Amino acid sequence: MRKRRNTKANRLLAKMCALTGIPLVKRDADKEQTKAKKHILIPCLLTVAVFLCLVILFAAIWIRRSFGKVSIASVLFTIQFAQDGFTTGDIIDGVVNCLILPVVLTFVISRLVFLSFNRKYTSYTLRNADVKVELNLKKRIVLPIAGFICALSIVLTLVILPIIQYVKSLGVETMIYDEHYVFPTSEVVRFPEKKRNLVYIYLESMENTYSDKQNGGAFDDNYIPNLTELALSDGNISFSNSDKLGGASVFSDGMSYTMGAFVSSTTGVPINSPNNLNKRKYKYNSFMPGIRSLEDILHDEGYNQMLIQGSTGYFAGMNLFYGRHDNTTFFPYESFVSDKLVPEGYDVFWGVEDIKVYDYAKLQLSELSKKEEPFALTLFTIDTHRPEGYICEKCENQHSEQYANVISCADRQIVEFLDWLRQQDYYENTTVIVVGDHPSMNEVFFSDIGDYTRTTYNCFINSAADTENENGRIFSTADMLPTTLAAMGAEIEGERLGLGTNLFSGVPTLAEEMGSEELVNELNVKSKFYNRNFWLYE
Repeated sequence: MRKRRNTKANRLLAKMCALTGIPLVKRDADKEQTKAKKHILIPCLLTVAVFLCLVILFAAIWIRRSFGKVSIASVLFTIQFAQDGFTTGDIIDGVVNCLILPVVLTFVISRLVFLSFNRKYTSYTLRNADVKVELNLKKRIVLPIAGFICALSIVLTLVILPIIQYVKSLGVETMIYDEHYVFPTSEVVRFPEKKRNLVYIYLESMENTYSDKQNGGAFDDNYIPNLTELALSDGNISFSNSDKLGGASVFSDGMSYTMGAFVSSTTGVPINSPNNLNKRKYKYNSFMPGIRSLEDILHDEGYNQMLIQGSTGYFAGMNLFYGRHDNTTFFPYESFVSDKLVPEGYDVFWGVEDIKVYDYAKLQLSELSKKEEPFALTLFTIDTHRPEGYICEKCENQHSEQYANVISCADRQIVEFLDWLRQQDYYENTTVIVVGDHPSMNEVFFSDIGDYTRTTYNCFINSAADTENENGRIFSTADMLPTTLAAMGAEIEGERLGLGTNLFSGVPTLAEEMGSEELVNELNVKSKFYNRNFWLYE
């Protein structure tokens, strides 16, 4: 009698059988062992394939439902630079939708697959019922079904997410930066002798869409009456794509989320990361180390700068991009905790709600204004973030939808802050810019607006520059860099910086010259110039 084998493979097979409820009888015959291995290997491989396909499909569904029509590039960027910053709700929601459901479905499918390899028929009797359910578990029936589930999952994933479009873009290179990029050097940008202060406020997901149809919005009710009045008031300037309330209507993949909007509005270029972004990030310990941003420009002009946000500073690489200079202070959620402005463990929505962010901004503005140097304070709000925003103590129940109530609350809070700002001694020498960072990702809220063109909000208050070119403009957030500097009184040679155009001038933007679609197509593909000059990557 031959000696019975006791290999690791056999022990693994025995464990798999135990998990699936299939008995495995060890026999001395090599032929029987080979047959048993085959009956385990194929079902195991098929189970793994089904699980992976279902995870990918459910992840695609979750991404589409949670973030709207996002690009693959923005998804990959968020994953690469997330570090921290997802809310507990996001994590739980993601785990439930991307893992738990696929695990349950895979378990059911795997049971059927394994049974089909070990018995032709099986019957189950429903407990406490005289009902007998007989399932035909022949391999020729079960295996095609499992294969169909895999194939269907892949097809649906390709429909839900623009994966094919992204793969195609990897093989295309643009020359737009080689031909149009203008380095924002001190020779190109000249500041006045008396420098103006800057207060730059990014309102999360703030669109002109929220206004009523009469003023240029998409709804019957005006969810942002104060911001509407602010933009249309004499003395303030709001650039529009129409003759009513409007704004930026051109968004490449690298401009359509908060970090992308911040980078493009302060550098004149969208985020476009090389494939080995993680290696570059940790090597340089910074974000786009070769780019010259608004922070760098103002640093060279002697500005004291500060950025305040209620969310974590690690999310999306904000802490790597902002705060490069000694006279620049980055104050995110972690600073609220470390400075004991909120108790340890405090975590509301994305960290700290807007009420506290505005209150702290007032304190810091009072301190910055006491110094001899000019100042630039940047503020990010967060309460209007998807999926439905955050209901704070100031929110009212005016509308039937939570998101509408949060938007109206944000509308009141920003105007209250601006009313306070007007009463300060330094206000007359301060340019105030209020913008929406990117279009909202709450797709359901906009399901009934038809073919309305959604735009982000913008309003320039106390601008040193004036213009007759407010309406009928086609522009992107990249145009905000030269426009911001012009509003502060700076002169810009050629009226262009980065890929942006000074909207106060009569010079057409790249979107107006090339067309919106062509510009977006160029910005969504790779560029050697971009990688070499901004990521310092050859």
